[in-house]
Formats: sequence, C-alpha cells, structure tokens
Amino acid sequence: KKKAQEAVIEPYQAGSRDFPLLADRLYKAGTYTRASGGYRTLLGGVGFYAGGTRYRYQTFSPELLRALVGSLSAEMPMESGTFFRRLKEEWGFVVSDEGAQKTCFIGEVPGSELAANKSRFEDILVRSGLASSMSDTTVVIGERAGRRSGV
Repeated sequence: KKKAQEAVIEPYQAGSRDFPLLADRLYKAGTYTRASGGYRTLLGGVGFYAGGTRYRYQTFSPELLRALVGSLSAEMPMESGTFFRRLKEEWGFVVSDEGAQKTCFIGEVPGSELAANKSRFEDILVRSGLASSMSDTTVVIGERAGRRSGV
C-alpha cells in the first residue's frame, strides 16, 4: 500500500492527470499474482467498488457519480435514459437494458436484471441529489434537475 501511495496517490494529489502513466505505476507497485488483481485494484481506486473488506460489489461511488454527471453538465438536465446512453457512448458503461443492446451483455444478463440495475442507479442518483424524480416516474439528471419541472 505504501508503494501505491507513493507511486500513484501522491502524484495524483499533486496534480498529475497522466492516467496511463498512473495506471502503469499502480500495476508496477502492486504484487499481483494474477492480472485480475491489478484490474480490481485499479477499479477500486477510481470508485467502482463498494462494501467492506469481506464483501465487495461493483457499483459507482458517490464521488464517481458526481464526476460523471459533472463531465456531462453542459448537456444537462437530461432524462436518465439519455444519461445512461451517454455513459455508454463516452465510457462504455452499460447500466440499463437499453444500453446492453449490441453488447455481449444482451445474451448473458437477463433484461430484468438490467432493468433493475437501471432503477437502482436512478435511486442512487436521486438520493445523492444528482437527479430529481418527477411525478410521472421520469428521472431527470443534472444540477438544475430539482429546479425544473420538465426537461
């Protein structure tokens, strides 16, 4: 952990945003027996994991969600379906059943699970204040979402 602190965290806190270099340093600082260990560490470092040390699950941390919403702020506000489509277009994140179209997930993950995942993400966004739930079950993402009655 000390090696990773010196190799990645301290340069990042000092302003380094050369992410390929930081990822390479993180990999070299680790003592991974398998490539997947390095990948999990990288995902955990950017907020893709939640939970404790015993049980961990893949999700977006509140910080990562804020960063994703902020990166698309010029297009805000937008409905959740549009937001999830933009996540797929920009970063390849598949959150919903609509986003799984034309991916390997369509045959591997049941559509009901992806629809439930979309609902969970909408709930997290609303609870974190990044979105507003409208009376017609529409979820609007963006900083002005709570101040507008429509998109």
